[in-house]
Amino acid sequence: MPVDYQYESDDPASIRALLLHGIGIGFIPAITWHATGSQLHLTRLNPNPPLRTIYLTEGQSKETPQNRRLANALVKLFVDTRAQSL
Repeated sequence: MPVDYQYESDDPASIRALLLHGIGIGFIPAITWHATGSQLHLTRLNPNPPLRTIYLTEGQSKETPQNRRLANALVKLFVDTRAQSL
């Protein structure tokens, strides 16, 4: 009887534990897993790696100078990190 399990979690430790126990394969952004140890192996999916879009939103009435600086810093972080991974 074939079994089709799918797991989704925002907790990297849970995903790592499942993978370490041989339960399937995972698609994990490389930026979040710098080191994997000897039991897990990272590979690039080429020639068309999966991409994701991250949106940062807030209510216009809640925008403060501090919120704007934080938003700009987050955008810069993602852009810089993406540039390094190319």
